[in-house]
Amino acid sequence: MTHFDISQPMIAKARALAEQRGLTEKMTFVLGKLENLSAYEDRQFDLVMSFDAPICYTWPNHEQVLGELVRIAAKRICVSVYSRAATVAYNFDPSSKEKYILTKSAKDTNLGNIKLRSLQKRRKNFRPDFAAARDILRTGLPVKPDEIAAAFERSETPWPVSYAFAPSELQGLLERFDARNVRLSGPGALARSIPGALLRAYIRDEALRREFLDFCYEYDSQPWAAGMGKDNLVAIANL
Repeated sequence: MTHFDISQPMIAKARALAEQRGLTEKMTFVLGKLENLSAYEDRQFDLVMSFDAPICYTWPNHEQVLGELVRIAAKRICVSVYSRAATVAYNFDPSSKEKYILTKSAKDTNLGNIKLRSLQKRRKNFRPDFAAARDILRTGLPVKPDEIAAAFERSETPWPVSYAFAPSELQGLLERFDARNVRLSGPGALARSIPGALLRAYIRDEALRREFLDFCYEYDSQPWAAGMGKDNLVAIANL
């Protein structure tokens, strides 16, 4: 088993976890960039997993990197990438990630009575940028290189350039690289639309939990839900 990462601290963390579980001798830890997988042979690994959207940060080489990951996979590949649909949705609600965080003073956690003061404050004068939303749909780039350069000039710390995939695009690329039986999912598409208080209640209810999770899987696996998992889009395919 190989843990490949661009981050030395993450490799150190992975190594520490492997030591705790007695797996160090079964693992290899490699510091490197996804843009260069030339050290690995075709079909070298039975399973290749790329999580937390590292492919997206390799723009404009993201297609080549995806092809390389497929090349070194012998049986199956599983990747997560940024969802273009979710990225566009953020443009219409700048506080999306705060959506179901309760204020300390909140006493009633029912859906109709949740009060989110910081959310209301941030939304009060907000107006969506329709041109920017259409640009994201067209290019898949929420942040442009020139915008990052300008932000650095202002001594800011901007989010790096990253590419957001559309579901049909990701499926088409995998099939172009000869992957088969491509399945897509928007992870957490249903769960992330439910207020945290209700979601916790569902999960803590032993009689309800399994049926709820099974329905989430059924819902999130539908083509119309793929890409709406708030942040990521997941694809699994056979080789």
